[in-house]
Amino acid sequence: MIRFKEYRIQELFKPSNGNYDIQRAHINNRGYFVVSSGLQNCGIIGKSDVNAKVIKKNTITVDMFGNVFFRDFEYKMVTHARVFSLSYLKKELNVKEGLYLSSLLFFLSEMFSYNNMASWEKIKNLVIKIPITDNGEIHYKFMAERIRELEEERIRELTAYLKVSGLEDYKLTKEEQEAIDRINKKKVIFKEFKIEDVLDWQPQKEIDPLKIDILKVDNNKKYPFYGQSTIKNGIISYLNLTEKVLNNKEIKPTILIHSNNQNVIFLETPFYLKDGHGATSVLQSDFLNEKRALYIMTCIKKVIIKKFSYNEKATKIALKNTYIKLPVNEKDEIDYDYMEKYITAQQKLAINNVIDWKDKVINKTKEVVKL
Repeated sequence: MIRFKEYRIQELFKPSNGNYDIQRAHINNRGYFVVSSGLQNCGIIGKSDVNAKVIKKNTITVDMFGNVFFRDFEYKMVTHARVFSLSYLKKELNVKEGLYLSSLLFFLSEMFSYNNMASWEKIKNLVIKIPITDNGEIHYKFMAERIRELEEERIRELTAYLKVSGLEDYKLTKEEQEAIDRINKKKVIFKEFKIEDVLDWQPQKEIDPLKIDILKVDNNKKYPFYGQSTIKNGIISYLNLTEKVLNNKEIKPTILIHSNNQNVIFLETPFYLKDGHGATSVLQSDFLNEKRALYIMTCIKKVIIKKFSYNEKATKIALKNTYIKLPVNEKDEIDYDYMEKYITAQQKLAINNVIDWKDKVINKTKEVVKL
C-alpha cells in the first residue's frame, strides 16, 4: 500500500519568470522554443533567437489559465502571457517523474480563467499529495512506474482503436502521395478568396449563463455548451436545454471562430452557445465535410492569428472581409477534391508517426524485460 504525504507547492518548487516581452514578430524558427499561454501546441508558439532569458529543461510551466505542462527541453517564456515556470527543489527530474508531478497540478485549470488568472502567489500555498516510501521519503520509483503503466495502458487502447476504426491501414494511396508531392514541388495553384465567399454565416442562438436553470428540460439529449475559452476547445459543459436555444439542429458540418482568441473549432453536432454578443461566428457551407473543413480551418487560422488579437478582435465584419488562400483546379474553382486527399494523407502520416512511437516503446519495454 502506497502512502501519500501532503506538501505545499512552495515546499517542492521554485518559481521563475521570463524577462522579455516576446512578440510574434520575434518568432523566426531559430533558437529556443517560446512558451505562451494556451493549450494549442502545448502553448508553444514557435522558435526565437531573441535575447531573452532561457529556462532550463525538466521544469514545469503554468500559464494564466492554469494549464500545466512538463518541459523536457530548454525554452523561453512570453512575459505578457503571464506564464511562469516551476523548478523542482529536491533533485533534477527525469521525464517520467516530471510527468507525474505535473499531473498533480492539472487541477489548476479548474481554478483559474481569464477573469481569475493563475500566479505563483495564488498557488504557492496550495497542497498536493506526493507518494512516499516506508521511510517517509518521496517515492520517485513509484512515480516512474505509474507513468510507465499509464503509457502501456494507452498503447493498448491505441492499438485496439486503430484496429476497430480501420486506421491500421495508414499507407498512402497513389492519389494521396501525389497530393503531398504536388504541394512539396509547389505545383498546387492557390487563389485568394474572401471567407464570406467560401462559407456562409449562420443565425445563432446565444444563452445567458444565468438563465441556464430555467432553460433545462428533462431528457437525455445533452449537447456541448460552447464559450470563448481555448480550454477543452471552448466546451464549458454538456447540457440538456430546451430546443429553442439549440443551434445546428440539422447536424451539419460547422466551423466556429471565436473573436477574442481566434480559436477555430469544427463540430458536427447540435450545440448551445454562450452569450457573447455575437462574438462567435457560426459558419457552414453546402460543400463542407470534415476533411474540407479541417483544410479550410487551417487556412483561416494561419491568417487570423496574425491579423487579429484580443485588442483587435476577429469580428464577423472583419472576418467576412478577410482573404484566405485555397487551392484551385484547372477551372479556377476551389479544389475540394485536393483538400480531401491532402488531409487524408496528413492523417495517415500522423498515424504512421504514432504507430512508430508505439512500436519503439513496445520494443524498448521488451528489451528492459529481457534484462
